[in-house]
Amino acid sequence: MHIDLSRRLLLSISAGALAAAMPHPAQAGDFVVDFPSAETNGGFVIDGGDTLTIGPDGSIAPAAGEPGATSQGGNNVIVNLGSVSTLADYANAVENIESDDSVVTNEGSVFTQGDHADGLYSEGSTNAPVSNGGSIRTLGENSHGIYVRETENSDVTNRASRRTASSARKARIRR
Repeated sequence: MHIDLSRRLLLSISAGALAAAMPHPAQAGDFVVDFPSAETNGGFVIDGGDTLTIGPDGSIAPAAGEPGATSQGGNNVIVNLGSVSTLADYANAVENIESDDSVVTNEGSVFTQGDHADGLYSEGSTNAPVSNGGSIRTLGENSHGIYVRETENSDVTNRASRRTASSARKARIRR
């Protein structure tokens, strides 16, 4: 059976378009924000087995009401070496929510302005340590530098200098 060239080309294009439209399985990734970004996570999706690093030259300042960096799906790592800031009530700078076996580390600067807007926030996770060696500043009612709640086996470490620690409103841990 002989198929002419134009029909072969049409079948090839159709197959390619179909393959491109098919959903692809999520794959873990290493993402680096080494530029100023106005999007949560620098525009990357952190949804399981991912690493997000905000580099020393990177910054995240999302639209009002959005978190700066957020981890979902488990087995994620978020490391801030740059700066993350949010402006709105309930807009946490770096958060880990129901994401087991995930790590949040701040060695840069974190700033929030808004009520209930925490610097480093972790909730509902198991084996999800939170570590701070950078600066955290929060402005707003019931806003905390570090707030960890309803977690299991999740250590909190604050190695910030005395000057830095005084700029954070307080750390609150509830298990």
